[in-house]
Amino acid sequence: MIEFELHLESDLRKLLDPVVARPPRPRRRHVPHRTWSRLVTGFAVAALIAAVGFEATLTKSLNPVDWSRSVGQQITNANPASHHQSTTPAKHTTQASPAPSRPSAGQTPALPAVP
Repeated sequence: MIEFELHLESDLRKLLDPVVARPPRPRRRHVPHRTWSRLVTGFAVAALIAAVGFEATLTKSLNPVDWSRSVGQQITNANPASHHQSTTPAKHTTQASPAPSRPSAGQTPALPAVP
């Protein structure tokens, strides 16, 4: 058994002594390209999460439909032309006209009422 152990030890020394004797390779000091892409992707995801959190806090809802309603309301409030218009829709009355008339040059034709 001792002969086998001595033989194994000598073979390992032959194989591993040159590897152990070499100095270690220098470490890389620069940041690889893929690390920059991971960093940029991380910032983009963080910005998206912050935007979702802001909208959820603003509307007090996690539903994106509520977010779009909120944005539409903000646009309506910010548009100066919308302040002069009525917020209730105009009532349309349909009456049968005796004969169809042709619109003048600046008007668009009215669509017939659908029952």
